[in-house]
Amino acid sequence: MDFPIRNLKDNIGLPVIEAYAKFVSSAKYDDVIVIRTLLNNIPTVRFKIDYEIFCNDKTIVTGFTVHSFVNIEKMKPVRPPEKFIEMIKRNYESK
Repeated sequence: MDFPIRNLKDNIGLPVIEAYAKFVSSAKYDDVIVIRTLLNNIPTVRFKIDYEIFCNDKTIVTGFTVHSFVNIEKMKPVRPPEKFIEMIKRNYESK
């Protein structure tokens, strides 16, 4: 899925309002890493995305970011666009 950070047509932004990372191990410059993201709930005005980063099938980082849908002009929280919620629900139903 591709999520735009800004949707100018709907005047909506999606800034990061909180971020956390726990570094368990390290990776080197040429290492191939895999990033797994998980959305545990259907988003509302505010939502959390969990992350796990792996190197050679070993977890090296866990963390999360919290985002909020905002009106770009007013910088006030708003409900997520219905199209976005429909896309998320379709993805949940397909699993």
